Amino acid sequence: MNNLARGVFIVVLAGLSFVVGLWTGNNYENIKEGFNRPAASIDTVKVSRVTPDTVVISETAYGRCHHIVTSGYAGQETLVNMTLDEVREVFSSRDGYLAWFDEDGALIIHQRLETWCPVDENKYHLGLFKEQVAVFKGPAGIDDEVVRVTGIKAETLPAHILEDLKAGVMEYEGEDQANTVLENLDEYE
Repeated sequence: MNNLARGVFIVVLAGLSFVVGLWTGNNYENIKEGFNRPAASIDTVKVSRVTPDTVVISETAYGRCHHIVTSGYAGQETLVNMTLDEVREVFSSRDGYLAWFDEDGALIIHQRLETWCPVDENKYHLGLFKEQVAVFKGPAGIDDEVVRVTGIKAETLPAHILEDLKAGVMEYEGEDQANTVLENLDEYE
């Protein structure tokens, strides 16, 4: 064998050894216990049903403010004797629902909505948009939805008001309250 063929043989042998070692490392548990573990029997699979004693928890995740509101589910009696698959037919993933039994046997019905939570849905705050005072829908710190931009430039405001706008402390329960504060800022326009 010439030197080139011997070198190629050594490189191929080293690569093959590396691949076998990598495969063995990733499959160590299967090798240790054997590949022929018994499959789960149909008899051992427990079909969970909702009973009158099942705790049913409703979770609603709000996409705009990222809050999760958890409560008991009011219509539990309508779910009694349903399997998880039947519950999932009622609460479809197409409608933003997920349903599962947790490790304690409670049924969790989770829904994601791309709205504000009840606490934040009426909040407005003042902030800066392109160096002008603006009214934003939602709690301070979430500047996704601009309601309107005023003609008040940031550079004309006193330092303490500018700091409050940047710090996000000018939050109000309703657009009317935000407008009342804006009327007081009109003198800086």
